[in-house]
Amino acid sequence: MSARASRTLRVGLLGLAAWGVLLLAALEGASLVLFYAATGLGFSFKRTAQEQAAVIQAWVPPSDAPAPVPTTAAPAPREGAVEGRPENTPRDQIPHPFMGYVYDPESPRSLSRVGRGGLRLTEHGFFSLPAPPGEGEEVSVAVFGGSVAAYLAVDGRAAMARALAAHPALRDKRIRMYSMALGAYKQPQMLGALAYLMALGQRFDAVVELDGFNEVALSYGTFKTRGVFPGYPRDWDELVRPVPDVDQLRRIGRVAYWQEWRTAVARRFASRPLSWSVTAGLVWKCVDRVLGGELAQARAALVNRAAVGYRYRERGPVRHYATDEQLLADIARIWSGSSVQMRHLCAGAGSLYFHFLQPNQYVPGSKPLGPDEKAAAYRADSEYRVPVEKGYPLLQAEGARLAAQGVEFHDLTSLYAGIADPLYIDTCCHVNAKGNALMGEAVGKVIAAGWKR
Repeated sequence: MSARASRTLRVGLLGLAAWGVLLLAALEGASLVLFYAATGLGFSFKRTAQEQAAVIQAWVPPSDAPAPVPTTAAPAPREGAVEGRPENTPRDQIPHPFMGYVYDPESPRSLSRVGRGGLRLTEHGFFSLPAPPGEGEEVSVAVFGGSVAAYLAVDGRAAMARALAAHPALRDKRIRMYSMALGAYKQPQMLGALAYLMALGQRFDAVVELDGFNEVALSYGTFKTRGVFPGYPRDWDELVRPVPDVDQLRRIGRVAYWQEWRTAVARRFASRPLSWSVTAGLVWKCVDRVLGGELAQARAALVNRAAVGYRYRERGPVRHYATDEQLLADIARIWSGSSVQMRHLCAGAGSLYFHFLQPNQYVPGSKPLGPDEKAAAYRADSEYRVPVEKGYPLLQAEGARLAAQGVEFHDLTSLYAGIADPLYIDTCCHVNAKGNALMGEAVGKVIAAGWKR
């Protein structure tokens, strides 16, 4: 090839490359416009990375064991990424004679995940949190509740410890957090867990109960759809069925299927070079909405299955309520009565007791939801919306009565009222690391203000 032909070829290739760059720039520019049209927000690489990390972290494998962030072909850790997520599905939950159910600490899946960053389970089936570094006197704080409380114990414990350290009596102490919170736990399970652990000799300096959502949302739903006694644990009918329900196993499989697909897609788009592209971010956003919708439908089918031929073993005592308000009032009564008994147990053991009503996006006016957060975390047809809207005022009224009786009760439903940044990460109740840190700080300040040792 002559020198002139070689130069011509190089010029041609450079021209093609320039056109390619121009087309790519035009595509990225168009994607910026389309992203705003689809979400109402300007595109942000940081926010997209955080949302993808939240999807990856919220992945629930087909077991109830602690779920680490998947590591196979995963991108480098991102801001807010936390390993060892306290997630579960009702596959490896096992009945417990006093606490309803726990997670099986001898499950091979659980043990295998510990080696990949998962949280270890204690001998009693709760998540084991690492001890604080250093030496010196420990102050023990135990967190009771459902999955929101479990996330608080993981993502919010540092903020809680900082708030506690502001108290002069706690400044030089090592704050040791214990998680006694499991997915879908609701009263009186926390009361039973505290009584059982105390009977075995366990003592805590402070006991934190964070709950409310599971009581009104899950107790309401399982009674309305399957007639299960509101005071029984979630999925008690499945835990004690003498014969496995094949249709229910299929429903669990569908949840696991869509969970795995959603996290796989998020992981792929969070990897380079796709993580550098506005167009790829737009495509991921659209695909994730579809996958998230399928997952929400699969979860709803899992919860709202019909009871066929249930007897006392599966449903417990028979209750009849004339209205939904009567059902929710009974649930709120069980909830507040359990809190009073937990306070009595703590007082008898020399422990401080603090009860918090958890925030939730379905509480009207509790948080401004932008278009992006609303698309990810709010559904008008959610099975949780009605019981939260009707049930939370009853919980708040019961909470006021608890406070009047001397219980350290605090309503956190307005904690996020002035925060426009996205915090909720699903259509249920969970928040991201920032939301948990804010909650941890608020809980820590209350404990510090009420510290009487």
